[in-house]
Amino acid sequence: MADKLKAGQRAPDFTLPTVSGGRVGLRELAGKNTLLIFWKSTCPYCVKEAPGLSEIVKASSGDVQIVAINTGRDTVQDAQRFAQESGFPFTVAVDEDKSARTAYGLKIVPTLFWVGSDGTIQAVYEGSSPGLQDAVRKALEAVNNGQPVPAYDVVGSG
Repeated sequence: MADKLKAGQRAPDFTLPTVSGGRVGLRELAGKNTLLIFWKSTCPYCVKEAPGLSEIVKASSGDVQIVAINTGRDTVQDAQRFAQESGFPFTVAVDEDKSARTAYGLKIVPTLFWVGSDGTIQAVYEGSSPGLQDAVRKALEAVNNGQPVPAYDVVGSG
């Protein structure tokens, strides 16, 4: 497995199937600020964070593209069910062959990668902690106001 990617590094491209039957790739999101949320439905921390993250995204009025990438052993149907139950208002992809997980050097879930419009990683939020949802809210506000993504260095459970 590759080393975990850090802020300042180029975000690797990927193309993954979505739960809606399409495909999504980082290349097609080029030029847009993007949040990648790596998760799996069997992760208790992901289950805990998912509804809150969904509500934060729904309340955000910005132009951040969000892709939730399921990287567990879930099938597309499992990921689709979890996304519906959690109210995900964003694109959900399934990393069936673990290629995205490997390319990003993922160690734990949930892990969020903030990718700038230039294709570089702006920040990495790793794990679940009491401050994660507030950090995501502040980051969305910052990006929507043309400011840099604030650091969130506390590695939580996951």
